[in-house]
Amino acid sequence: MPDRILLGLKIVIIIFIFILVIFWISRNTSTSPFLDNEGKMIKNSIAEEIYLSLGGVEQWVLLRGSNVNNPIFIFLHGGPGISEHALFRYYNNDLENYFLTVGWDQRGCGKSYNKNIPPESMNIDTFVSDLHELIQYLKKRFKRDKVYLLGKSWGSILGTFYAHKYPEDLIAYIGTGQVANVKDSERLSYEFALVEAKKRNNKKALSELSKIKFPPGKDIKDVKIERKWLTKFGGSAYGRDGYIMHWAPKMLSIKEYSWQDIIRFVLGSKISLKFLWSEIFNVNLFEQVLKLNVPVYFLLGRHDHQVSSKLAAEYLEKLNAPKKELIWFDCSGHHPPFEEPERFNEILISLFVGNKNLK
Repeated sequence: MPDRILLGLKIVIIIFIFILVIFWISRNTSTSPFLDNEGKMIKNSIAEEIYLSLGGVEQWVLLRGSNVNNPIFIFLHGGPGISEHALFRYYNNDLENYFLTVGWDQRGCGKSYNKNIPPESMNIDTFVSDLHELIQYLKKRFKRDKVYLLGKSWGSILGTFYAHKYPEDLIAYIGTGQVANVKDSERLSYEFALVEAKKRNNKKALSELSKIKFPPGKDIKDVKIERKWLTKFGGSAYGRDGYIMHWAPKMLSIKEYSWQDIIRFVLGSKISLKFLWSEIFNVNLFEQVLKLNVPVYFLLGRHDHQVSSKLAAEYLEKLNAPKKELIWFDCSGHHPPFEEPERFNEILISLFVGNKNLK
């Protein structure tokens, strides 16, 4: 192909990409209403974005459901500071037909990012308190006694502590990417990355991993190095050499998020890790939470090496709860809701829809 034609094609492609970027960053965010076949809004449906003052900080909440009278289902995202509601909307929107789903960008995160948030408020107790305020608001507004709570990764720390402190608020607690003992999990993550690096004779990975201080995970800089290689070797999303580029287009397709929100996403993840990691590193639920007075369900990825699913299964075995159940996802790593979404949704619906204790 002549150089002049090739140059012209490159210019056309660049202009096309530029137009797409301008279109995307200029769009207004919104959440789509529930419409019937005639394009009319479905009676009793809800599709609403609101900001609530929780613990004195304005925080974003997304309410969606085809029937506002369905049971309330709250998703606690991971991180800390990693808003995953775009992915939850993309992969798990079928749940909106069976539950009133609640997305919440926690303080300092995503749409709730605020550079003026007091650093001293970035601790687990404050997040539990924020969640308590949110749940009391939902119970009062929608006239409910209890809600379902799903915690993913960091969200599972928050969810477990909440279930321990306020069992009267919950129908059940569900954990995925469930944390059990952070120090032991970080050690296992490091060992997985090191074994894979040796197996692949990846000299760059071996060099970087060898510089990590012990115990692995105590220094947040070391965590980032270990996570980089663990992710590349498929220890986060099973069978994927990384997953950001796979999931980014899905996140960007969701109408509730704008380019400003992506910036907030990045900034929020940085400050959340900075202020919360030292406390998270010392979480050991084997010692801190041995009993929950609510039904407990763990939906775990068989190949989760980011937050050890093996440790989570051991923790559930030792946990005292009125009912507990472990469900494995054999084709998932750390992200069963997004790696096996159809099965994940079907299991939640089969477990909880039709439950007589929904209210």
